[in-house]
Amino acid sequence: MRNWGTGLLVLALAAGCGDPDEVVVPEVPVVVEQVTPRDVAVHSEYVGELIPAQEVALRARTGGILLEQHVPDGARVTEGQLLFTIDAREATERRAAARAELAAARAQLARAEGDVARYAPLLPVEAIARQVYDNAVAARDAARAVVDAQTAVLRQAELGVEYAEIRSPLDGRMGAARLAVGDLVRAGDTVLAEVAVDDPLWVYIGLSETELLDLEARLRGRPDVAERIGRGVSLELADGRPYPLAGRIDFRDRALDPVTGTYRVRAVFENPEGRLLPGQFTRVRLLTDWYEGALVVSARAITRVLDQDFVTVLAEDRTVEQRPVQLGRRLDGAWTVDEGLSAGETIVLDGAQKLRPGMRARPQPSSDGA
Repeated sequence: MRNWGTGLLVLALAAGCGDPDEVVVPEVPVVVEQVTPRDVAVHSEYVGELIPAQEVALRARTGGILLEQHVPDGARVTEGQLLFTIDAREATERRAAARAELAAARAQLARAEGDVARYAPLLPVEAIARQVYDNAVAARDAARAVVDAQTAVLRQAELGVEYAEIRSPLDGRMGAARLAVGDLVRAGDTVLAEVAVDDPLWVYIGLSETELLDLEARLRGRPDVAERIGRGVSLELADGRPYPLAGRIDFRDRALDPVTGTYRVRAVFENPEGRLLPGQFTRVRLLTDWYEGALVVSARAITRVLDQDFVTVLAEDRTVEQRPVQLGRRLDGAWTVDEGLSAGETIVLDGAQKLRPGMRARPQPSSDGA
């Protein structure tokens, strides 16, 4: 009786529509997206510390009292710029003494050379003994050796005076001075300050052995992707903002670290505005794969049944079809599709479970742009 009643109700509704032969097909609202080819970048994230590309500890090569600091702590410096001055009075006195010794040695050499020049024409006519001439030649050669030795002593003394001026060996930023004016500086032992290059900066990341083998397998025979990966490094700062300049891989270690079991890779980042600081910990995003023109679908559209993945495809007549697909790479909330879909097809994201045979879908675009 219930079935007969339902049938009569359907007939009554059909009669009310005016055409008894017309069948009303219900429409079910569904959320859809169109399958569009796009380039897909796959990243892996690591935590790394920014370090200077070059850092030098300034050590004095001569001892004495620190007389002056010419630049303030933390200042930017250029190569060759004067940073500190050490009392060089002792070095200056040694230089003066060395100059006097060199002058005396040169005078002795001039006299010895004059004796040889005077005796040389007398020897062929036997006006002097051979021994006298030989002694004069030996004295001249000894005087030349003394001049050479005193010249070296003078150069050392001049270096001592030069070492009293501590200059920057590179362009960068100077840290805080370790000594104050008036402190005693010990030659070769005292560190006055550090100067570091902060543009560019380096960051080291460690890939596990599994990650390294997987990356090598994916890049085999894909030199264009390998080159793109070498230039595809990005930074995220501690406050979550991305750093605007991309980095590049400029160093790969020769072997795995036997202690940590990781493979060390270094990325370099330009820092022209000084936004990055050495010692900062950042999140490093390393490009690990690249798909050009890949078909990507949201994970919401995929249904797994007995180890087989399906998507619901919307036809032109707004009917739907459950189609098996072969998935490729898992992305953030999505998958690439290797087989089963074509560009331009429309798939259902939400609402497919409400559809029954004979029903049609009323497509609605995804509000989140999926």
